[in-house]
Amino acid sequence: MTTSKGPKDRQPCVHRCHQARLLSAATLLAALLLALPAQTQPLPAEQFIAATHSLDSTTLHALSDTVDAAPLALARELRTGLGGHKAWQRYAAAMLDNGQAEALGRQWAALFVEPRILAKGEEKDGSFWYPVARDAGFLTGGIAAALNDRQQQLPAFALGAQRHAPAAQQSLFEWLAQAAKGLPRPARTAFNQAMRAAAVL
Repeated sequence: MTTSKGPKDRQPCVHRCHQARLLSAATLLAALLLALPAQTQPLPAEQFIAATHSLDSTTLHALSDTVDAAPLALARELRTGLGGHKAWQRYAAAMLDNGQAEALGRQWAALFVEPRILAKGEEKDGSFWYPVARDAGFLTGGIAAALNDRQQQLPAFALGAQRHAPAAQQSLFEWLAQAAKGLPRPARTAFNQAMRAAAVL
């Protein structure tokens, strides 16, 4: 004679089935994570400079990831490194030429998220310096050099930066310099000087 199982008899089966489903879901999640590409590692400045001599879409994407990861740290290395000035101009130009003006605008705007960092000064050789403001000015100047010959990309760049486009009678340098207007005067001066120097072709 067959006897039917009561609710208590079915509980272990329900519990085991639930565990099996959880295990299957965990296994699937692990497999999906393993299938994802590894996070791109930021390139050292020397490799960044070398890569700008021959840019394709893959290389440009890797350079963009490096800028996203630590823009001001990269700026310091490029500003003081051999060939860094021209390399940054080539990167900015490639971003504009490859439909990445909005992304470049976002990268530029990210420099000014923490004004107190840009305003930080340090004493050196009896004088007070503003190295972070200079780094931001360096990056801004390279972008200005690229934008100056690609004014048609300004609307997309401004959109990415979440800023209004330049006014009719406003120069590109004046518009870009507005990003540093909230800094103390010495830091703002350091920013503007570095921007002008880095914009030289």
